[in-house]
Amino acid sequence: MPWLKSEGKFPKNDKVWELSDAAYRLYDAGRHYAVESLTDGHVPASRISALTPKPATKPQIAALVRAKLWHQLPEICESCLKQRKAKGAAPLPRSGYLVHDFLVYNPTRAEWEKDQERRRQAGRAGAEARWGDGSSHGASHSEPNAASDAVCQCDSGKSQCVVHGGVHGGVHGGVHAPYSVPRTSVDKTSAAKAAGGARRTGLRPIGMTAAAIVDRLVEDEPGIGA
Repeated sequence: MPWLKSEGKFPKNDKVWELSDAAYRLYDAGRHYAVESLTDGHVPASRISALTPKPATKPQIAALVRAKLWHQLPEICESCLKQRKAKGAAPLPRSGYLVHDFLVYNPTRAEWEKDQERRRQAGRAGAEARWGDGSSHGASHSEPNAASDAVCQCDSGKSQCVVHGGVHGGVHGGVHAPYSVPRTSVDKTSAAKAAGGARRTGLRPIGMTAAAIVDRLVEDEPGIGA
């Protein structure tokens, strides 16, 4: 629902200043009702008793009409008629009350609904600009990783090797595409470089330090680095 808009100095307006506290509370409650219900300022007579903790009295309603803060329909001032015509407000019922100058500060129901639709379209356009149609973003979370079951050739028989799984595949939990690295080509020097990369990037198997990567590789491959 829209917010109620009013002048900050409104409570000191001469017409308002002369009201009793109860009449002023009724007037303010009527404005809030019109905003919440999007009635373009109309307050049905049947709703007045429920607007305030203590049901409004006839003298309180009469005080608002006398101060020209409310119009008792079908009577309405020329100023309010022009406002409603200019803003395309809905036709008024023949009974009830109209908050004077309500549309000077507040939107009509049609204006508010049009603005809401504009905001929805802007939100959709922003989402499409960022994510496209959503298929590529969703695929990264929903489609299985083809590399998850791959066997690294540098450590035959294991789905994640010590070096490549920790250094190159750390972003997605150590899962990586298979590397065409002959196991005989992995020496202690290359392992040390990989460990250095792990140390710099922080991408390593959970619970293993960069130095442990080298030790593990050497233990698993006797003779490497000799």
